[in-house]
Formats: sequence, C-alpha cells, structure tokens
Amino acid sequence: MRANRGELLGVYQQALAECDARRLVQRHLTGSAPDRPVEVVAIGKAAAAMYEGLAECSPIRRAFLVLPKGVEVPPGVEAVHGDHPLPGPASFEAGRRLLRYLESLHGPVVALLSGGASALCEVPRPPLGAEEVAARHRALLASGASITEVNAERRALSLLKGGGLARLLGRRLLRSLVLVDVPSGDAHVVG
Repeated sequence: MRANRGELLGVYQQALAECDARRLVQRHLTGSAPDRPVEVVAIGKAAAAMYEGLAECSPIRRAFLVLPKGVEVPPGVEAVHGDHPLPGPASFEAGRRLLRYLESLHGPVVALLSGGASALCEVPRPPLGAEEVAARHRALLASGASITEVNAERRALSLLKGGGLARLLGRRLLRSLVLVDVPSGDAHVVG
C-alpha cells in the first residue's frame, strides 16, 4: 500500500497538532481548571504556549515566564529570555528574577514546565557559582551521557531542579503541568 504525498502531509500535520502545548494544556484542564485567579510560573521551550492554554481555561492574576530567546512574550505577562541549550548569563539572571517573583507570591500557583527549562533558568546550589555550574553543564553535554544522566547531575547543581521549584513554592503550589520531552517519559527529569 502506497500513501501519496498529501496523505503523508496530513498525517504529519495531525501529529504536530496533537503535540501542540497550548492544546495539550487545554485538554488536560477541561473540567478541572482552577476557577479562582492563579499566579503562574512557566519555564521552558513551550512555556508561552502552555501559558496561553492555561489563560484560555482559568483566570490568571499574574504570570512569570522564562522563554528561549526569540520566543514572543504573551501580552500582559512578566517574562525573561534565558540561554539554551547551555545555561549562560541570561539563564542565571532569569533565576534571580524568578526568585524575586516567588517571594512576591501570595495566592495559589500553577507551575508550567517543559523541555529546555534546565538551561533557560538556573539558580546554583550553594556554594556553587554561576561559572562553575555553566562549566559543569558544558562538560556534561560534551561527555556523551544520556539526557537522563545529564539531568540527574543537573539536579545536584541547582536549587530549582529535582523538585526544588516545588519546595520553594511550598503550600502555594496548586498544580504542576509538565510537558515531557525525554525518552523515559519521566516528568521528574524535566526542568
């Protein structure tokens, strides 16, 4: 059986539509979206689309997004662009600004995480500094280690990764939505 170009293109476009972060968030929240205004933290390559999906389902009080360079900022949100695929100066600045935003939160928070979060936004675990963390990230990526191994090491370097963001949010965390882009499918390795 031979498929023609049009059929293959249709299958491809359908597959892309099924992976659209905005639609995935909307679909997940159907019937269970927060009905009171929430504060939002969104970090990753799909952060803007995930935020837009949430905004269509739930009232939002405030939002802070960390996006890759070149990604458009949705209207009415505070956002910063981080470095990717390796954390750089913009990633560490994003981490500092995220911590300030977290200190200002009062209401319930929805956290939206997607691939790229670990490079885009970084807060080194003391006593490590930004330069040491960046150098270790470079060495990890050059080592040929699997993404699962790389992310395990990244968790040891960061205050945000491996549940660190959830710990910083504490009881304010209402819900987390994580778009997984790693082969294992484990949500805990994203961000």
